[in-house]
Amino acid sequence: MPTKDAAQQYIDYLARAISLTETFPDSLSRIQQLADYKKFSKSACDEMDNAWKKGTDQFLCFLSGLIDDLEKQTSDGRFIWAEAICRWMDQRITYVLTDDTTAFSLYPIFPLCGDHPIVLDHFNTNRAATGIQIFPKFKTASILERKPGAEWERTGESRNVHAGINGLLKNVGYLKDSPNISVHHIVVPYGYTEGGEEDPITVAFCPLSSADDHLILQATKTPVEYNGMKYDGRVLQGIRHEKELTGRVERDLRLAAEGGAFIAFFPEMLGTAGLEQDRNGFNPQIRQSYLSMMKESISPPTLTFLPSYWRDGHNSVTIVYQDGKILGRQEKYVPYEDAGGHWIEVLAPAEVQDIYLIHVPGVHRIAVMICADFLEKNEFVCESLGATLVLVPSYTPGEEDFINALPRLKRYGATVIWGNCCGARAAPRVIGGCSIAGTDDCRRFCDRRSCGDSCDGRKACAFLVSLPLRLVRDKPGGGKWENAIRHCLADE
Repeated sequence: MPTKDAAQQYIDYLARAISLTETFPDSLSRIQQLADYKKFSKSACDEMDNAWKKGTDQFLCFLSGLIDDLEKQTSDGRFIWAEAICRWMDQRITYVLTDDTTAFSLYPIFPLCGDHPIVLDHFNTNRAATGIQIFPKFKTASILERKPGAEWERTGESRNVHAGINGLLKNVGYLKDSPNISVHHIVVPYGYTEGGEEDPITVAFCPLSSADDHLILQATKTPVEYNGMKYDGRVLQGIRHEKELTGRVERDLRLAAEGGAFIAFFPEMLGTAGLEQDRNGFNPQIRQSYLSMMKESISPPTLTFLPSYWRDGHNSVTIVYQDGKILGRQEKYVPYEDAGGHWIEVLAPAEVQDIYLIHVPGVHRIAVMICADFLEKNEFVCESLGATLVLVPSYTPGEEDFINALPRLKRYGATVIWGNCCGARAAPRVIGGCSIAGTDDCRRFCDRRSCGDSCDGRKACAFLVSLPLRLVRDKPGGGKWENAIRHCLADE
């Protein structure tokens, strides 16, 4: 296994090679159509192979000189060499302790072990010089494509759909530097235990309430400026029935856990002060609730996305691990627009937008986008970060906007689950829906509801969405995933 210094050098050299590909003046997918691509690419890989056989120190010395030379060249061939180097280095990367002489372990700088999440922004130390941020990439849910006499495994995205050469890299991803975006990567190493290759995971969405009087909006409009224009804005002054909502969240989480939920999330805006406590980095309310479940041999969700909490112009979802640890808070950046009332949500300006991406190896790369964020800027988390599961909590009467937007991310191989509060819309309600990557259809929660559009007499409610980790698709037909949604209720 390499030393910590050697592992860091390796990843920093990779960042330099990626940075060189990013200077290509055309679409990066066209590097492979350059003249003599096969010849130059093979030469690069052969030289890397030969240097590798001489040991880590000599290999890194060779790599340093090779990249120095490529950065000075002006011929088109430098792009082919840089791309080939990136692919070669990516293929060698592993995150486990290993004696395999064909692999390069990043364990010394990224000790992926135990059952505690790891948080990082990027691997490489030369971000300022290269303009590149490298982050880990793990295998996620896949598709088993079959036809008579043959079958193969693939991801669900379209060709060349990801930014730069990200689509060619299997073990790392990268992001071009942006002064306005800061991405935080959370890796949950062993949060999910597979019982078999085709076992699904379950995501629970809990609508919380059919009451329409929870939000206390400011009576008078507040002037607000976005992009240099002045608008009539309104702020959320508070929440009615906080104690009732807090209790309902706990009961819904228990119901979700009893249904085997790996992930649980809730609507926008209905977070309460009681649910937002932070005690030494832990949420005491959720921690105590989950400890009680475990004493009864009930496994709580590995990841919980609480109802978003609106305070001082910030609308954010708190992300909580199964032990109650707070992993981060995803802010909302695009304000809600009320077309009928002619006002806009007042959100505090953000010079830097913090984005959280949660990696669960073997499962998904997960992003949460609150309401209008999903409608206006949903492609970034998939195109640039490779998100494969997007959760969309909302509190809105605009159901059709979300239904129409659900399938947009399928070309990135991404599944989308949208959930809305029942009280945000008069009955009959859509409530939410999902678009499962690899299939041709979209599902609505309302098609599975069994509550009569009312929470009266209900102690808890959850829509459980079953997601395949290995979808079987028989060509030429599209993939099918039957019985994806179940509606679970607990009566008073």
